[in-house]
Amino acid sequence: FILIKIFDPFGYKFTQITLDEYVKLNKEDNGTTFIYVYNDKQASGEVYSNIVKSVMENKQTKVYALDYNTLKNDKETKKFIEANSVVKAAAENNEGYTVPMVLLLENGEVKASIMGTVEKSQFETFVKDNNIK
Repeated sequence: FILIKIFDPFGYKFTQITLDEYVKLNKEDNGTTFIYVYNDKQASGEVYSNIVKSVMENKQTKVYALDYNTLKNDKETKKFIEANSVVKAAAENNEGYTVPMVLLLENGEVKASIMGTVEKSQFETFVKDNNIK
């Protein structure tokens, strides 16, 4: 059963978005939006993507996913950074921002975020604490 679940091509899928769609979602005032920015080329990338999928597969909230590898140049990276205040602030301080990241937007403002990876139990707590349905 586990192998079938892992290789199931009809399993949970993110709603893939482009950079322009990401920017647009950061400006919309239409309730709660869940964005996952990932880089599956990193060692922990695919593992963390599977954690996000496993926790979110039974939720009604759609997960919009942006593949960080689709940003082609400095201009696109700057556009990504300036799309919301949390990523912009992280980029401007000495820490920088971390991919993967989870952004929970509420009416165009970042309500909560996770920079980098967390354990599955911590991600479940994040989902619960933010009333993600």
